[in-house]
Amino acid sequence: MALGAAPAAAAAFRPDGAGDWSSHGGWWHQVDVGGTRRARRWRPPAVTELDGQVVRRWTEVVRDDDGPLYRYWVAIDDGQSDLAWTLRTSERLYEETRVGLAVQARIDAHRGWLTGLAPREPDPAGQELAGAAVRQASRFGLPAPVALVTAEEAELIGGPVRGSDLIAAFMWRPAQASRPTVLVQIASPGMASLTVRHARRNGQPVAGLTGSSGWLVDGRKLMLECAQGVVSVRLDAGPPENAALALTRLAPVIAARLASAAEADATPA
Repeated sequence: MALGAAPAAAAAFRPDGAGDWSSHGGWWHQVDVGGTRRARRWRPPAVTELDGQVVRRWTEVVRDDDGPLYRYWVAIDDGQSDLAWTLRTSERLYEETRVGLAVQARIDAHRGWLTGLAPREPDPAGQELAGAAVRQASRFGLPAPVALVTAEEAELIGGPVRGSDLIAAFMWRPAQASRPTVLVQIASPGMASLTVRHARRNGQPVAGLTGSSGWLVDGRKLMLECAQGVVSVRLDAGPPENAALALTRLAPVIAARLASAAEADATPA
């Protein structure tokens, strides 16, 4: 059962805001990309090295009398700040980067330049995340998060998507970018009790769900509670009113999948 691609629902997934997702250090977190992060108070050497992850890359067109000139930019999360390094670089180094690439970067921290780059192996902690959501889902008696929102449905964020297995969660994001995102999380009833109470008090009820109770929270999050546990789906994109519309359309689809999984578990082998 697929989520219909209504124009208003699709608009909910347009990129918005400056934050980007990074898994540097083996845990998923958001970093801001904006302004220029250069030397901090302790004034690092003019040239220094850091380990990090590329979270965004873009070009800037600057025109002069001879035609357009291009400037190349890369944002790198080093795990030490909520603000990523925003670095200008050469065309050659720019072409060696991609979003999500783990790198050892050589930078001029005062001028904000990326002067050297070497890909490195992913963090061991990051490797351990693979399959964690499936294992947690089995413990809770819930479907794996990737089975609750399919790639076809997640493509409403704007074309082909790629998935990332997290701890008790699954994230969909564009194939060639880090935003916008669809984050699907699962939890046992006990683990999510405070979150559910908050949703009941402050959320907007979603009617017509089979086997689940549901609420929209803050216009960006869908909370579903069933006998096995709790599922949340968060859309980090677009205006809240459009995200809420898309989540409302998705709610009965997920509820039906939860009900089907519960029925299958209750059927004797």
